[in-house]
This record gives sequence, C-alpha cells and structure tokens, in this order.
Amino acid sequence: LASARDRSSRISRIYDLITAYADDPSKGLRVDELGKVPLRLWCKPAAEGDPEGPLPCDGGEEYFFCDDEEFQKMEEAVQRHLAKQAAAPPAPPATKA
Repeated sequence: LASARDRSSRISRIYDLITAYADDPSKGLRVDELGKVPLRLWCKPAAEGDPEGPLPCDGGEEYFFCDDEEFQKMEEAVQRHLAKQAAAPPAPPATKA
C-alpha cells in the first residue's frame, strides 16, 4: 500500500471492512471486539500493508479473500468430508512383508 496510486481509498476500504464488525462501526473496533473479525479478513491488511512496500512481483496486486457465502460452502464441504471419514470403517493395520 505504501506505493499504490489508490493508497488512500484502499486503506479506507480495508478500514471499513474491518470496522464493520464493531458494535458501533463509526467508533471503530474496541480491543474486546477484535475477535469478531474473521481471520481471513485480517489477511488483507497483513498482505497489502507491508511497511517496506510490496515485493517487485506484487506491483499492482491486491489480496482477495472469500466472502461469507463462499466460506460457508468451504466449511460445509470440510464438514461433509469429516463426517464421511468418521463413518468409514477403520483401515486394517499395515503388515510387514
């Protein structure tokens, strides 16, 4: 973000995205509200806000996280797989030849 042309608007969008999880977004997040923000959203300021600036290969790139709907689809797929795995009979122990 340090060298991005649209730096100010990108910082504002990230700030608005994160503070939307506050009880009162106009006041920003309180320390006790930080846990309300999904970790996948914290990746955006972490990935884009490197104080040393982007790597040469990052020029003009932006981090896109999955939205709540896509995240729910992934969660359901993982839970289906875990349930299927738990219902499967255990594999017999490997034997030495």
